[in-house]
Amino acid sequence: MNNDRPSPESLDVEPAAALAALSPAVQLTLDAERVLEARRAWSYTSARPLTEVSSKLSGTEGATLLAGLAALLARYTQQTDVAIDLIELRTGETSLLTSIVLSPSGEQTFASLTERAQASIQQGRAAPGSVSSNVALVFAREAMSGSTLDLTLVSSRHDLHFIVHEEGDRTSLVVGYDSALFRETTIERWALSFGILLAAALHDAELRVDALPLLSSSEVTALELVCVGRASDEQDEPVLLRFERFARELPNAVAARHRTQTLSY
Repeated sequence: MNNDRPSPESLDVEPAAALAALSPAVQLTLDAERVLEARRAWSYTSARPLTEVSSKLSGTEGATLLAGLAALLARYTQQTDVAIDLIELRTGETSLLTSIVLSPSGEQTFASLTERAQASIQQGRAAPGSVSSNVALVFAREAMSGSTLDLTLVSSRHDLHFIVHEEGDRTSLVVGYDSALFRETTIERWALSFGILLAAALHDAELRVDALPLLSSSEVTALELVCVGRASDEQDEPVLLRFERFARELPNAVAARHRTQTLSY
């Protein structure tokens, strides 16, 4: 790691200026429209124990966690390149370690992605102070205060902080997020997926990135049950004809809805 680290003050910038400089930003799906002039409204998930992870991490835990987060973001955003800032948080001190850009491909194994992450960390691809992402992986070396950490000194340019807290032989995850942009349920789902993905990757590092699970077994079962339909009746009107008939009869009815947007027939 490069020891020439910036002060906390040099990390804190206004969101508008930060977003203009992001390259390449992680194209996160937001639950609300971004207002560039708005101040951050930080919220935190409850600490989630990473039990399976704790027992298998070694001296390369930074690279393993970085590879896992890169794989998660690539799967959720379908981006080719994913930029992540690595930050270390200690009592009274916040340090940007480096900014990493990884390119997880679906056919790449997790072991290979971890090797690339380790090499990128060692090379320190970003110059000190050149924050290049809106997502940060934070290594918290201080004691937790309740279920949250005060990250006001980290950086206002980040939309998400994936905070990995180590205390003895226990490792836990807290996600800090801008509640003006994301719902709590969205962030909880990402945190759960991160733990599931990491556990599977550590169990079998030769799994391909596109084969790493994002859902729990109960969620998979629920989806499978939803997809089980009744046998088709040959006398049923074809779907296309039903759609056309409905469009003629009720052209202004809502056919599709996404958040606040609707599309009529």
